[in-house]
Amino acid sequence: MPVEIFGQRKQRLIDDNEIGLETTFSSSRIDSQLINPSPTWRTYNPATIDEAIDLIASLPRRLPENVSVRIPPGTTDRTLLFRGFSGSNIISIFGANAVGEQTRTFGMVFVENCSNADIRLEGLTVNYGDMPFRVSMCTASVRFRMCNSVNAGWAGTQIQHSQNVVLYECMFSNKSTVVAATIGKIFVVNLSGSSNATAYTAFSNSDIRVANEGTLQYAIYGITAQGGQVIDSLGRRIADTPTYIANRIYQGIDLSQRFASEIAGFGGDQWAWIQSRIRRGDYEGINVKDWLPLTVAGQNFQMEVAGLNTYTPQAQNHIDFISRDCWAEPIPWNLVNFNNGLASEPSAFRASNIYAFLNGLATDVPNAETADPETTSVDYTATGIWPQLPAELRNVIVPKVALVPIRYAAGLLLTEDNSWVWSDFGNLWLPTEVEVYGTAKWSINNDNPSNAFGAGGFVQYPIFAGGVMSRIKGLSAHPSAFGGRVGWQLGSATGVPGGVVAGVGHLGHAGHYVASFSGVFAPLCFRVA
Repeated sequence: MPVEIFGQRKQRLIDDNEIGLETTFSSSRIDSQLINPSPTWRTYNPATIDEAIDLIASLPRRLPENVSVRIPPGTTDRTLLFRGFSGSNIISIFGANAVGEQTRTFGMVFVENCSNADIRLEGLTVNYGDMPFRVSMCTASVRFRMCNSVNAGWAGTQIQHSQNVVLYECMFSNKSTVVAATIGKIFVVNLSGSSNATAYTAFSNSDIRVANEGTLQYAIYGITAQGGQVIDSLGRRIADTPTYIANRIYQGIDLSQRFASEIAGFGGDQWAWIQSRIRRGDYEGINVKDWLPLTVAGQNFQMEVAGLNTYTPQAQNHIDFISRDCWAEPIPWNLVNFNNGLASEPSAFRASNIYAFLNGLATDVPNAETADPETTSVDYTATGIWPQLPAELRNVIVPKVALVPIRYAAGLLLTEDNSWVWSDFGNLWLPTEVEVYGTAKWSINNDNPSNAFGAGGFVQYPIFAGGVMSRIKGLSAHPSAFGGRVGWQLGSATGVPGGVVAGVGHLGHAGHYVASFSGVFAPLCFRVA
């Protein structure tokens, strides 16, 4: 009779026949799910923890029988490594099996390149390094029970390119769990710890199933599903549950995967598909932070839904997309420290170098830091971003029409916007301070705080509301998910003297930069309607 591991639940998340999981990994039972397992067991009781490591390293890669190793109490800096095991038998490693029992502490525990075997690890502790519990490239069944990670780096556990892995009653103190399923099912049950974040990513046809998060805080941070599914304790797709969206911790899904069958009806053109949906006003199954993939000049982007009909009825049905990360090369706002408009173009943003680069223009841009400055010619018709976009995407982008701030007066160098006008903000544009923070930060002149020309025409995009999660960006080559955080440009000039423009700091905070600063980057932003 299957053992209930989820407590008193009316609906089971994981069937025992699916994973063969018991409340203890007793070597007295051989799972019926194993293919022709050996009926015999060989038990080892090494005298020291280092002897146990050497013993496991000496085992044949294809086990002729089931193996049980009892780890004695102790501590070592060495890594307990399981590599290349195959066959259909069981390797059962026992450490501490009760709370308060003396620990069996290793530097790290790695399970790599194992196939078919059933590897069971119970009561082990690791004490060093980033991701000290790691499972990689395994089609074997790997199960961790009552395993603890202390003093680890940024993550206590990583599971990648693997399937049929179970984390059961494990504790990752003050650390996160990184779970990426690529080829099969991953099960996460009864985790505990403090101040943790658990990032789940399900790729391809894989699933990650989660139950009883225990005392984990922020346990659902970073959930994504890219074709696969992340499933909660009631069997629901976590990515689809309104709770996560309402609490602004939803991480989005790849719409090209979720709606692949619909997109096929457009000849595989995801942009023609999304435009058709938008024009019908059909946003069913599309949420803020969902994304479509885009490759430009060899750079890969996730184009996230920043808002749906954010500016309706000022504009027809539309979705504004903003890339998760930034263009890999820095783009100075201007070639000099100048943040005013020109007589020929009184909008500071539309007169800027960055506007010309984004939109692939050949034009004149400011080249001095004085009122009515000299200009210099730039030609981005081949090297700018717009001409490098795929034609099918350019076909569906419309200019973003907005109440654009004006900052120009003949003979004067202004530190605030002095008018506004309904105008085209560009095919490619940058969000303003208000669109990111919900209010003006640096883009207001403290001597005249009632001036609304720079802020009054914009509203905050939903993707940026309620936290800094989406404000933190990396580069297309080094995404923010991997720690490559950078400062990025906004479409707002500041009230700070000296040719200063607004931006977002690498920690998601309101930043500002001199306009010629070359160490700041730009996301891709466009409107489809």
